[in-house]
Amino acid sequence: MGASLVALASCNTQNVEKEKSFVSLDINPSVELVVEDGRVTNVYATNDDAKVLIYDEELVGKKFEDVVNELIDLSVECGYLSAENTVVDFTVSSDDESEASDLEASLTAVVNGKEYDFDVTVSTSGVFSLLRELENIKAQYPNNEEIQE
Repeated sequence: MGASLVALASCNTQNVEKEKSFVSLDINPSVELVVEDGRVTNVYATNDDAKVLIYDEELVGKKFEDVVNELIDLSVECGYLSAENTVVDFTVSSDDESEASDLEASLTAVVNGKEYDFDVTVSTSGVFSLLRELENIKAQYPNNEEIQE
């Protein structure tokens, strides 16, 4: 009887966990998304600006591209993504390399497909922090030509 229970348990596919992907979107605000089958299943605000950004927004259950589009629009509307802050930095983590690649391509396409009054840089390499630090240094030394260049 024990062998038949094991066989039946191994045939039950309802308990198989779906593949999840994790996307960290950092404009400052910083938002983390959990994505399953192309839909956002969870949204986490990782700082206070993100809490303001996503407050009262219905994002769970929507298609990933729609959520990214909405977050970018909200970031521009609230002044987080602007001529002074032009970097959208993101990372994708997934056990499924194809899914990760698709999510990266979708996010990049959404950001690059929008019209802005300023140039936006999409990055997956942590450039966000470096560019922000450079802008802070430039602001501290506005008369230093070498730093400004």
